Amino acid sequence: MVSFISGRASSGKTYEVYKRIEKSAENKENVILIVPEQFSFETERAMLNLLGESALNYVSVLPFSRLYETVGRIKGGICGKVLTNADKQILMIRAITAVSDDLTLWGKFAHSTHFSVQMLQSIDEFKYSGINSTDLKELAEKVDDKKLKSKLSDTALIFESYVSILGTAFIDPSDFMDRLYYMLEDCDFFADKSVFFDGFKSFSGQQFKIINRIVSKAENVLFTFLDDKKDKRNFSLLTNVRKTKNRVLRILDSNGIVLDEDIFLEGNYYKNKELECLENSLFYERFTDKSEKNSIAVCEAETVYDEAEFTARNIRKIVREEGAHFSDFVVIARDTSQYEDALAVAAKRNNINIFIDKKASLSSMPISSLVVSAIEYTKKPEAKYIFDFYKTGIAGVDYQDISELEEYCIIWNIKAKDFGTDWDMNPLGLTDTVPDDIENLLNRLNSLRLKVIKPLSDFKADFKGSPKQRATAIYNLLEAVEAQKNLSLLAEYYKGESEFEYADILRQSYSQFISMLDKVVDCFPDTSVGNLVFFDALKNVLSLNSVGVVPQTLDEVVFGSAERIRPAKPKYVFVLGANQGIYPRIKVPSGLFSNTDISVLKNSGLEIEDKTIDLAIDEQMLIYSNLCCASDKVFITYCKNLPDNSSVLPSRFVTQICKLNVKKVNEPDVLSADNLPETLDSAVIEFYKRRTGNSGDSEVILNAIKEKCDKRSINLELVNISAENYYLSNESIQKIYGNKVTLSATTLETYSKCKFRHFCRYIARADNPEKAEISSVKRGTIIHYVLEKIITEYKDSVKSLNETEISAAIDKYCNEYFAAIPGYKSAVDERTKYVVYSIKRTLKEIVLRIAMEFDQSMFKPVGCEVKISENSDISVVNEINDGCKVVLNGSVDRVDAFGDYIRIVDYKTGTKKFELYEILAGINMQMLIYLYAILKSKKYGEIPAGVLYSKSERIKNEKDCPTNGLIVFDLEIVTAMEKENNGSFIPKLTNRPSKAYISAEDFSKVLRYVNEKLKDVGKEIISGDISAMPVYIKGKGPCEYCDFKGVCRIDGDVRKVSQSMDNKKVLEILAGGDNNAV
Repeated sequence: MVSFISGRASSGKTYEVYKRIEKSAENKENVILIVPEQFSFETERAMLNLLGESALNYVSVLPFSRLYETVGRIKGGICGKVLTNADKQILMIRAITAVSDDLTLWGKFAHSTHFSVQMLQSIDEFKYSGINSTDLKELAEKVDDKKLKSKLSDTALIFESYVSILGTAFIDPSDFMDRLYYMLEDCDFFADKSVFFDGFKSFSGQQFKIINRIVSKAENVLFTFLDDKKDKRNFSLLTNVRKTKNRVLRILDSNGIVLDEDIFLEGNYYKNKELECLENSLFYERFTDKSEKNSIAVCEAETVYDEAEFTARNIRKIVREEGAHFSDFVVIARDTSQYEDALAVAAKRNNINIFIDKKASLSSMPISSLVVSAIEYTKKPEAKYIFDFYKTGIAGVDYQDISELEEYCIIWNIKAKDFGTDWDMNPLGLTDTVPDDIENLLNRLNSLRLKVIKPLSDFKADFKGSPKQRATAIYNLLEAVEAQKNLSLLAEYYKGESEFEYADILRQSYSQFISMLDKVVDCFPDTSVGNLVFFDALKNVLSLNSVGVVPQTLDEVVFGSAERIRPAKPKYVFVLGANQGIYPRIKVPSGLFSNTDISVLKNSGLEIEDKTIDLAIDEQMLIYSNLCCASDKVFITYCKNLPDNSSVLPSRFVTQICKLNVKKVNEPDVLSADNLPETLDSAVIEFYKRRTGNSGDSEVILNAIKEKCDKRSINLELVNISAENYYLSNESIQKIYGNKVTLSATTLETYSKCKFRHFCRYIARADNPEKAEISSVKRGTIIHYVLEKIITEYKDSVKSLNETEISAAIDKYCNEYFAAIPGYKSAVDERTKYVVYSIKRTLKEIVLRIAMEFDQSMFKPVGCEVKISENSDISVVNEINDGCKVVLNGSVDRVDAFGDYIRIVDYKTGTKKFELYEILAGINMQMLIYLYAILKSKKYGEIPAGVLYSKSERIKNEKDCPTNGLIVFDLEIVTAMEKENNGSFIPKLTNRPSKAYISAEDFSKVLRYVNEKLKDVGKEIISGDISAMPVYIKGKGPCEYCDFKGVCRIDGDVRKVSQSMDNKKVLEILAGGDNNAV
């Protein structure tokens, strides 16, 4: 007896099947329920709930693949390794390589992985349609088109080669149905059984052959179809279903079997007329009903994250207001990968249990990264691969240790080959500052060096030969670093951080990887293979294997793809991503044969499906099925902007549904009773998103948060955090500073330019390690050192030195500088030697220029590298507030004196210019604050003469003045500095106003100001202010080349200094007493 049960969505087809199965089970009749693979879990659960455990002895839920396994166990004949997609890919590459010399069209693509993927798709499609290599060969003889003839011949050749490699050792899942067909030929498996087919929209050519066997042997067979006898259209949603139905009828006819029952179900199970109207409109594609429909909502969102937030918030709201369970909801997307992360975030924020069937690629797991890095090292030994190997966290070396080792290697540019020799270079880099415990540090680094390089060196020596030998080398490497144990520890760590899903994935990944490694070995012959061949196969297998997540709870929202999900009578359905080109998806036939080729094949008598139109109809059927499975409410969302910032439009079906007078909303939208945040976390996020608008929404949310905070003890200060007002806690301030803020001129200027940058660099110490190379900064340091030594030794008598004596002094102190750096000789190369030579040449010009200046100047050097600190005879210590103080630390390049007059000279490489107005922003105060400290000490003199930047580089234009700065407007002082006052050594004094000169009285004002500014900065620091508010001068600021701009999150609102102003304006501001006039 053969029966058809047909009906539209929610008409009760599956319900009718279940009733008949229940009756058969009660009568102890054997039943087989055949469903699509992706529906098997839900169907088994439904059967268990319906029948109970005892009755399941008579009922088997079998997708076609499991039917093959079940019959095979009874009949026998299943022997061999069942291939995964990754295994098939390896064997296909082998098959193509084996016949590559005989290919007429595709020989040049024989070693292309992309070609092997396409060939596998084409052969699978031929198998799906029941076509073999012989069929292709015969057809190649018949067709006239030369290119198509070559395609068919090459494909037949590769097909034969692939089947030959499979032999009896391997079983391709795409051959399951062919194997099952032959097993059923003389097998009575279906005798005395009732067979039910449910949930299918179509069958493959192979499956139709199995159906032929079943209907000829089973006692009862029943099929369900999504159909409507009232619909007389020739082309509609039902076109593919009716083609399937007609082919089943032809099979019945060929077996002389009459259709006994042809039942059409006309009712539906919708709880309201609105969803019934939606189903009817989608079925007939007529959208004319204008009655209000509050059970259907369409949301236009800005991004996929807004779609996810809309979904999560409404689920939370329905659960709260209507008492629904999470299991009553289903969320569907055509492309789930676009929404996995967004939904996970939104669900967590809204306290929703959701199961996201997200499979992590095995290639992204630490175990895979470890092995790939090790193989990369064998191909091309580089330090990068060594550190990639250990950064996986499962190679047995602590993160802190490997970070320390990597920093040392970055500083000294250490290559992989250098891991074989002892290291003796200064851990601090190219500096004469040496750690007190340098011997212990170097011993520790060398011990780490030996520890990290041994497993990789051993692996490099062992990784050769056959696939089995290479796999053994990989396994031995994993054992050597205790990867399995360390992976378990890593999983426990994530479990402790409540990352249960990732912890579960990590636990599974090791066994998955070992299993995958076995499969790679099985897919190769036991002969030697090249490094590249094995590595490519391994990476391909890793990318095609995934690790799944086990559901964490029974009551949870289910999220799945449109074509795989089969919800069990959901009350509420959310369909996400209803955008053109996304849902419905624009599908094109895959493989190597074009639509034209397929048409020719069909016309030549080959039974192969031209899927172009079928795929489009299937997409429309998916839309119909997804939107019509809810019993209570349907929500449809689409976004305006994809994650890649491209704009997209809503799908045509969305536009059509909107004609039905459904509820339309936007996300985000102005706050109303319908879209208020459902949780405190969500409210805080919404506050941030809306705080820059003018709608007043942020104030509404903030007030609501304040009300909740009393009950939940939430720190309200967190609500007001933004890039512009980051603050450290009082506890952190006390730990970092105690009651003393110590500033150097550099840290003072960094803080003034950007407080957040100061925090990152000097408090968090997140700055990049400085490489041990002579950079522009290091060049300046060397020049400073040599000048200090020469002037300290010779003072103004340097003017008496000849060029030979100057060169000798420069050589002496350069050599002294580098000799004080541990390991410098080990790291020096030809480039470094040349840079040192150029520094010496520059120094010679600078010293000659200084000698010329001293020869005519009455100012004499009285101190070089003069230290300023709390406990020295020159200090600046200011009390600020609550017993706190700010202390200045620094070193003055040179102090010159003329009687009681004092000037400060600072050597600068580059184009540093002194601009007085910059001190208003706390910038460019270095020399002034140093001069203030020197004068305050009275050690060298008490009267300010000026501050000068002196170029410590070669001057290309002799007319250029080598200094710039700020000097007291006093002819006696000027002529004491430069006798002729012609601008050769200091800026020339004229009758015209100059930025380089101010009066002695104004100079004193400036010095008092910089000291007050130092206090103000100290107060800001001790308050914990680390705001990301950069200072811009003349449109230029610290952000462009800042290492931390990726974390500060400023949105473009920057604090700006006024444009360049003359000294008169600056002095007026200072006279007004405004210390923060920015």
